[in-house]
Amino acid sequence: MVRLLNVYHPRRTILLIGCEALLIALSFVAAIMLLQGPKSHAVLTGTGGILQLVVTTAAYLLCLYYLDSYDVRMTTNRIELLWRLFCVLGTAGLILSGVEYLYPNLIVVGDIYILAILISLALLLPGRMAFSKILERPVERMIFVGLSDFGCALAQQIQQRRGLGIHLLGYVDDGPPPTTLNPPVARLGSTSELLEIVAKTRASTLVVASRDRRGRLP
Repeated sequence: MVRLLNVYHPRRTILLIGCEALLIALSFVAAIMLLQGPKSHAVLTGTGGILQLVVTTAAYLLCLYYLDSYDVRMTTNRIELLWRLFCVLGTAGLILSGVEYLYPNLIVVGDIYILAILISLALLLPGRMAFSKILERPVERMIFVGLSDFGCALAQQIQQRRGLGIHLLGYVDDGPPPTTLNPPVARLGSTSELLEIVAKTRASTLVVASRDRRGRLP
């Protein structure tokens, strides 16, 4: 997990943010090259060219972030994702219009801006679809040791947030199974069998979530 703007995010989400920043910037570069032709190099390297690119890209990234487009629960919902991308385009457009009014030379405007938005949509949508497929491949195999009420709540979050990259294999416990867990988590055995279960399931992470850990931790 990586902390960004006081919130912890999976590393794969940080990678997605970086890739989308690159795609947005490349969209504006491509638009400039298509419309300006031989003059594109002069436009990019001229007065304020790179700064315009950075400010415009940053505006879109901030809108993507604050409109929850990087919530891992949204990256796998295509309809919700498409709606949020259009909301991002509208919100970023309003913000950049205000910036243009105050600082006319600080952002990319005109035909270049419109073409860049179309290109960015064509890149971001399939990119998000590919990312959602990556999310389906968990990289961490987890077992809970015990399952208290807090453990049940945590297990539910893990199962709902596939973007965390965690495959919850199940839990071991000596007590009765919890009645508040939905969806259910497989009971793999007792705590005395923990070593064998870990070896059999190739678990990489154990989460201690016992109701009473004093004198009972294996």
